[in-house]
Order: sequence, then structure tokens, then C-alpha cells
Amino acid sequence: MGMLNDFHFHIQKAHKSKRVVHCQTSLAAADNEIQYLGQYTQRVAITNQRILNITDTHVTFIAIDYRDKAQKKL
Repeated sequence: MGMLNDFHFHIQKAHKSKRVVHCQTSLAAADNEIQYLGQYTQRVAITNQRILNITDTHVTFIAIDYRDKAQKKL
């Protein structure tokens, strides 16, 4: 029970403290903002290696179905 009391004490202490949010003006152009945010991306949604075929109306790619024993499916 001591750890729970310590947790609540620190939560209440943090809640009572004043916060200052750092705000900055816009980076002027959408291209700059996209470039800035792009630095923080980790992965692309579908890598080129997974794409098998592209037509005017469809994209065929390999996906892993983890609900079905991690089988690769189109």
C-alpha cells in the first residue's frame, strides 16, 4: 500500500504545479512542416518489397495475418 500512496502523492504534486507550454510560430510553409515532421517517422506503411502488383484500380501486396498463425497473405 505504501507504493500506491507514494504514486498518488507524486500525481497530486505534479497536478498542482504550474505548466508552461512552449509554442512556436508556424514554419511558414506546408513543405517545411512536412519536412520537419518527416524526420520523426519510423517506417513506411508498405515497403516496396511487399508490393507485388499495381494497376489503375488495385494494389496487391503481402500482409502478415497474426490472427492466423502469422501467415503471409495477399
